[in-house]
Amino acid sequence: MAKKITKYITKVSSSLTDYSQFIKSLKEKVRLAQMRASLSVNRELIRLYWEIGKDVVERQKRDKWGTKVIEQVAKDLQNEFSGVEGFSRTNIFRMRAFYLAYKIIPQAVGQLEECPIFRIPWGHNSIIIEKIQNVKERLWYVNMTIEEGWSRQSLLDAIRTSWYKRYGKAITNFDKRLPKPQSNLARDVIQDPYNFDFLELTNEHVEKDIERELLKHIEKFIRELGQGFSFVGKQVHLQVSDKDFYIDLLFYHLKLRCFVVIELKATDFKPEHAGKMNFYLSAVDDIMKHPTDNPTIGILICKKKDNFIAEYALRDIQKPMGVAEYETKIVASLPKKLKGQLPTVKEIEAELSALPQIKEKKTKSKKKKYKKKG
Repeated sequence: MAKKITKYITKVSSSLTDYSQFIKSLKEKVRLAQMRASLSVNRELIRLYWEIGKDVVERQKRDKWGTKVIEQVAKDLQNEFSGVEGFSRTNIFRMRAFYLAYKIIPQAVGQLEECPIFRIPWGHNSIIIEKIQNVKERLWYVNMTIEEGWSRQSLLDAIRTSWYKRYGKAITNFDKRLPKPQSNLARDVIQDPYNFDFLELTNEHVEKDIERELLKHIEKFIRELGQGFSFVGKQVHLQVSDKDFYIDLLFYHLKLRCFVVIELKATDFKPEHAGKMNFYLSAVDDIMKHPTDNPTIGILICKKKDNFIAEYALRDIQKPMGVAEYETKIVASLPKKLKGQLPTVKEIEAELSALPQIKEKKTKSKKKKYKKKG
C-alpha cells in the first residue's frame, strides 16, 4: 500500500513539475512576442519619421520650400490625423533634422533595419540629435542606449557628464593581464574621470566621506559605474594570516563574470596604492572567487593622477587593475561653531515657498481694513 501511495505521489509530482515547465515556457514565449511587437511598433514609427523627414528635405531642395510651408505640412497632418500625436511643427522639424543627421550612413540609406537608430525610441533620438553634433558620437550614444537600457533621463545625464569622452579612458594593464576579449570588455567598463557631482564633499574630505556619500546615493553611483555592476558590500573583511584587512567597496560584474574591487583615494595617486590593490585582488581570488569566475579586477579612483606615474606603477603589477580620477562639486566648509546654526536647504526652500502665501495674506488683510474704513 505504501509503495502505491509513494508511486502515486511521485507521478503527481512529476506531472505538476512538467506542467509548471510547460507554463513557464509559454510565459517566456508571450513575453518574447510582446517585446518583439513593441520593438516592431517603434521601428515602424521611426521609419515613418525617417520617410517624412526625407520627403520634406527633398521637396525643400526641389521646390525651394521655406519654413512656412513646413508649418503648413504640420497643420495639414494634424487636421487629418487629429487623434495621432507626433505631427507638431517642432516634431516635423525634428524629422527633417533626423534624416539630415544620418542620411550619410550607408546602413541608413540601405537596409534601415540594420541601423541602430531604428532600435531606440523617438524621444531618445530627438535628444541625441539636439544635444550632439558629431555623427560618430551620436551613434555611440545610440548604441550605448541599446546596450545600457538608458531611460531618457539617464541618456541626458550621460550626455551632460560627457560619457563619450570618459568611456574606457582610464590607465589600465588589462591588455597584458587579461585574455581577449575579456581585456577589451574590462577596459570599456572603466571611465576616466568618474563624475560624482551628486556628492556633497568639502575640500578637506577623506576616503570615508566619499564612501559614505557614494553609499547614500548608491543608485546614482551604480548608474555612473555603468550597467553590469552589482553591489556586494562596503568595508568587506578579509582575513590573511590572522590579520584583518578591509576593502572599501566590492562589486560583482555580471558581464565580466568577476569581482571588482574599488578603492577610493581622496589624494593624488601614489605607486604604493597599486601594490595594496594587488594584495587585495590576490586575496579575493583565493578567498572569494568561484572556480568559474574570471580573475578579479581592481579600480583605483583617486582625486588626481599623473598618467606617467600610473603607467609605470601598473607596468609590472601582476593583477589586472585600472586607475581613474573623480570629479565632484566641492561644498565650502564652515567653521564648526557655525555648523548646525545655519538653516538647512529644506528649511530655506520651505521659507521661500511660504513667501507668496504670506504676501497674499497681507494683501487680503489690507483690503479688509480698507473696507472697514470705507
